[in-house]
Amino acid sequence: MPLQIRRGTDAERLGSFTPVEGELIYTTDTKKLYVGDGATVGGVAIDTVGSGGGGGGASVLNDLSDVIIGALNAGDVLKWNGANWAGDTVGGVASLDDLSDVIIENAIPGSILQYDGVHWTVGADTTGMSVLTDDSSPSLGGNLNLNSSSITGNGDINITGTITAPQFTGNLTGDVLADDDTTVLVNHRTRTFNGDLTGDVTGNLNGDVNGSLFADDSELLVDGVRGRVVCNVDNETITTEEFLLQNATLPKITSKLISTGDLSAYSGLVSEIGFETEGSNGNTSYARIQSYTNGIIITANDDGTHPAETLHTFTKSGVAIGGVNPTAKLDVRGAIKPGVYADATARDTDITSPVEGMMVFLQDTQKMQVYVSDTGLAGSGPSNSTADWYDMY
Repeated sequence: MPLQIRRGTDAERLGSFTPVEGELIYTTDTKKLYVGDGATVGGVAIDTVGSGGGGGGASVLNDLSDVIIGALNAGDVLKWNGANWAGDTVGGVASLDDLSDVIIENAIPGSILQYDGVHWTVGADTTGMSVLTDDSSPSLGGNLNLNSSSITGNGDINITGTITAPQFTGNLTGDVLADDDTTVLVNHRTRTFNGDLTGDVTGNLNGDVNGSLFADDSELLVDGVRGRVVCNVDNETITTEEFLLQNATLPKITSKLISTGDLSAYSGLVSEIGFETEGSNGNTSYARIQSYTNGIIITANDDGTHPAETLHTFTKSGVAIGGVNPTAKLDVRGAIKPGVYADATARDTDITSPVEGMMVFLQDTQKMQVYVSDTGLAGSGPSNSTADWYDMY
């Protein structure tokens, strides 16, 4: 007569029933057998009980339910017999590497066999590795995709090959070498760049630039041999000790007021040239040349201020000395001092070719003199017998 043990569905087993130690349970729906340990609800599956008991799981390969290993010899392999993996010497095969679909090269402790679609080949065991630090010498099998993440941390990157990136940000702590591995293009210690630069430079260049500069059409812009700018310079600020114009036909400097609007009716300051000093006491503008739409003003003062009496204006109407808006061809806003000489001898030594209308002042006679070249006056006035200097009073 058959012996029947406690049985039921798997759901009934996993209810609130806890079998005593050694009590067997059979599930009618999953067709599995469980044994009680006195503590586990529903018991412990027979096929997960290790050789040591206690439900701790398989501890050796032969503990698995689909592995049947009998007496084995060195070099035997596991072969699927349609139902289980069985240990056997297959056709005289002494090792896995002798099988036609197994290729083992460079195997190291921890390597596993991975199926590549044709063969089983050696690969790294990644089943238990959660971070790269779990592998003391990780090796990539293909391209590393950062997936929009970054590589950060302290350490070095040593690459033999080409680095391609849209930009480099951060400090350069090593030299940049040319293809010959000896020529230094960028010296990180002296912070200098050596060699030819092809392409655009965005930002400020601090330091000396050796060599000539050419435009896109190969036109010479800066002559590096003679140290000359040989093209039009369009910039709001030019700082240099010496600015020379060397053009055999038409050397010129143009200071231009540029606007997107219509300047035909504009009236006011067009441009300005300043002569200044800059020190710990601040900036001082000793002289200026200002260009307006109706004239030019030249001013100079040793204290850096420029009141009206220091302004000298040139317009189409005339010249104003000591002010603006001249009212005559010569509009002097203050005293006029002619040439002063000790006597007539000093006068003639300095003025060898006097012209009519010149005025001087002689200190020995305390007289103002004017030079007259005509021997006769127009109209019915008196005449002079000779051209000479004559006293005005």
